[in-house]
Amino acid sequence: MPRPPAVLLFLALAAAPALAQEDEPDAIGAVLINGQHPAAQATPPTPPPSPMIPSGPPRAMPEAAAPPPPASAPRLEQTGVSPDGPASYSDLSFENRIRQSVAAAQGLQGALDGEWTLYDGADHPLYVFMFVDPAGGRGALEAAWRDPRRARGGDDLGVVDILQHSGLNLTLSFVPRGGAPATAIQLQGQATGAWDGQMTEAGTALKVSLRRN
Repeated sequence: MPRPPAVLLFLALAAAPALAQEDEPDAIGAVLINGQHPAAQATPPTPPPSPMIPSGPPRAMPEAAAPPPPASAPRLEQTGVSPDGPASYSDLSFENRIRQSVAAAQGLQGALDGEWTLYDGADHPLYVFMFVDPAGGRGALEAAWRDPRRARGGDDLGVVDILQHSGLNLTLSFVPRGGAPATAIQLQGQATGAWDGQMTEAGTALKVSLRRN
């Protein structure tokens, strides 16, 4: 009859101590054959030699030299000072050429060149203008407009149809949307750099001010 699994497990557990005992060394047999216990045959470890203790009073340890103070880094407000040392002649020459190029580019632009915003009396933005103003009569004055009150979609921007600039007088005229009457703006230059005047749109006149962004 086949033995149940529980019996086989019991027999395996019972045989494990017996197998372990067969693998253990026979200490009594070693004593009878060699006349010495196996543990006594091992050579005891040699203790390490004791360190030499110098005689006399202890000598004072030399004091460590204090590290030199760190060099102060150049501050942001300092000019002509670089974290990597003074600039070389080639670096200074390159920087001067960049400054000259920027100055030359600005010299080719007129007083109106750039982005401006037209505000009403309550300082609400009405139109944003981008002027192209070549200096010295090198080209015609041009401008484009955008209405920030309308969502982006193509009908919120256009080109200024009539643009006249003479001294302190500036006139703009454009059609804000298809089928609408033209919007006319007459401005006079101020000492502050702004342009103040009046805008007529859809039959309504408003006091406006044009200021650079």
